[in-house]
Amino acid sequence: MKKLFVLLLFILMFLFVIGAFWVGTANDTTLDSTEPTPPTPPPPTPNYLHGFDIVKPYKTVYIEGEILDLTGFEYYVTYGAMYSDGTYEELSRGKVEYGNMIFNLADKPFINNGKPIDEPLTVDDKYVNMRLRYHSGGSGPDGCSIAVTVHARGDVNGDGVVDDGDLLRLLQYLSGWDVEIAPGADVNGDGVVDDHDILRLMQYLTGWDVVLGAVAPETT
Repeated sequence: MKKLFVLLLFILMFLFVIGAFWVGTANDTTLDSTEPTPPTPPPPTPNYLHGFDIVKPYKTVYIEGEILDLTGFEYYVTYGAMYSDGTYEELSRGKVEYGNMIFNLADKPFINNGKPIDEPLTVDDKYVNMRLRYHSGGSGPDGCSIAVTVHARGDVNGDGVVDDGDLLRLLQYLSGWDVEIAPGADVNGDGVVDDHDILRLMQYLTGWDVVLGAVAPETT
C-alpha cells in the first residue's frame, strides 16, 4: 500500500512538472517571430549610351555669302549608363575640339565629304541647319543640329525672293516710313543701308551685270 502511494505521488509530481512547462511555453512572448529575409535581387543591368549637348554660337543669322562664324560655340559628348531599373548615371562628359568635328551646312543627313569644322565655309542661301558630328577614328555620335537663318542679299522684305517689292520696301525705309527690313537690305554688302543699295538693287532688277553683295570698285 505504501509503495502504491509513493508511485501515485511520483506520477502526480511528474504531471505537475510537465503541465508547468507546457503553460510557460504557451505564455512565452519572447519567441523570435522575425520574417525570413528575402533573397537579394540581382543588380540592375546597365545599357551604355552616348549623347551630346551644345552651346550655340553667338551668330546664327546670316546673309548669303558670309563666312560661317562659330564664335561662342561649344560641343560636348556625354557617356552614361541607363539601368534596367530606370535610373541613369552620367559617366563622363568631355568637350570636343574643332579638329575632331566634321560638319555640313544643310537640312539633310551627313555626306561623305563633310569638312573639318575649322575650315572656312561660305554660308549659302539653301542652308538652314548646321549639322555636326564628332569623329574619332571615323566613328562617334551622329551629331547635332544648330538652326541657321540665312537671308538672300537684296531680299529687303524677307519674303524669300528678290523683286520689285524689295525695291519698294527699301525706298519706304530710306524715306523714313515705319517699316521693317531684313538683313538682306544691305544690297551691296558695304555694311550700311543707304542710297547706294537702292541704286544697286535697281540695276540688278533692270538686268544690269551687277552682283548683289559685292561692292563695286571706285572709279577714278
